[in-house]
Amino acid sequence: RDEYNTSTGNPQQVTVQRGFWFSSHEQWKYLYLPYQDIDLQKRLFISGEKVRVHHSARNRIPGLYASVASDAKVGTYQVDYYSACGIQQIAFQPVEHESVITPYASFPVIMANESIGLAWYLNMLQGPAMQNMYGSTEATNVNGLTISPVITWDSKITTVVAMLSSHLINVTRQILTRDQTYQRFFNITEYEWSRVFGSKPLLGEDLVWSLPSVKIPRSPNGLPDFTQCRNALTTTSSTTTSSTSGSTQPISLSALHKPSYITISILLFALFMLLLK
Repeated sequence: RDEYNTSTGNPQQVTVQRGFWFSSHEQWKYLYLPYQDIDLQKRLFISGEKVRVHHSARNRIPGLYASVASDAKVGTYQVDYYSACGIQQIAFQPVEHESVITPYASFPVIMANESIGLAWYLNMLQGPAMQNMYGSTEATNVNGLTISPVITWDSKITTVVAMLSSHLINVTRQILTRDQTYQRFFNITEYEWSRVFGSKPLLGEDLVWSLPSVKIPRSPNGLPDFTQCRNALTTTSSTTTSSTSGSTQPISLSALHKPSYITISILLFALFMLLLK
């Protein structure tokens, strides 16, 4: 048990389950098993994810932290693995890396509050070279100048599973019920968490959800988007403001990319051939 101190206008404490580093990957279990069926577990989980986004928004971090492959110098593919990523205030171990954020770190937030989680996911996808022909890019430096030029299962599947997690958990709940193990799972989980969190009230459950407070910078001479993901359309609703000149530049969002055109063309051709037959 730990209490996160918000240290904002109206400081408050928020009860959370202390993390190893409080990296998002530590919430992996919630993807697959119905832990949120236990009221205490659900409340703790939601409070933890509120703290995750509050911490980034308050500290003007344009994304979220999770253990991930590091960024690499431009033009190289030399990456390390950054395990010690998270929130120091509520971590058992020293957090060593606070310069790299990753889209997959939004997955537990998506499960706790889909709209908020997807807003953070999008904020990271809108960074330079943060989309590629295989989907989201692994990670980026908070300055937007370097990325992690690798593709891993961990950073891909977690967000997808989170978006589908309610359906998957329904299936696992049915399997546990069928095998007559659901009640045992429920009872043990409730008992173990109640031993630590049940004796005192959970603090700060009224902490509001936080949206991103800044975007990943786009330098005029910085990292370009990947060739097949360069923006086809420009939206005028989203802009970035330069703190020095006060000018605004539109942020371009990807619409349809080359792989999409190819797929659509193949589908239309197949449909045409079926109609001819």
